[in-house]
Amino acid sequence: MAEVGFCTLDDVEAALPKIGLSESSRPTVTDAEGYVYDIAAEMRGVLAKAGYAVVQTDPDALQSLRLINVHGAAALTEKAAFPGSDQWRNTWELYQLGLKSIRTNEVYNLTVSGGGTEALVPPRSYYTSNPTVNLGPRFKVNEQQW
Repeated sequence: MAEVGFCTLDDVEAALPKIGLSESSRPTVTDAEGYVYDIAAEMRGVLAKAGYAVVQTDPDALQSLRLINVHGAAALTEKAAFPGSDQWRNTWELYQLGLKSIRTNEVYNLTVSGGGTEALVPPRSYYTSNPTVNLGPRFKVNEQQW
């Protein structure tokens, strides 16, 4: 499977204009591209665990996922560029908040959109479709049914 990110190396470079990436820089262009793919792989894992299947998505959802990917890859790039600095932690925290938004279904349009457009599909079962159905056993307490 080809490595695919939700963002590009150009997106990461735009987020970090003071870091000039090249094959001789620290990190190298190859390193930074690896960060994009590593972060995207982690994001796909979080999406899968949250019950989403990543398919061709709504443009708004893709933009949100792109931004989360940029934050993660930019944080790793910044950490490698300035190993003694803690500045990368702010960007990493934004990335972690992005992952949390996936886990809690707070990413805009992270659902099936109409018109046959495929998007991220949330898990579905009888219980999630009918949350008000009483599935518990009936108990008698003081001659009252609960």
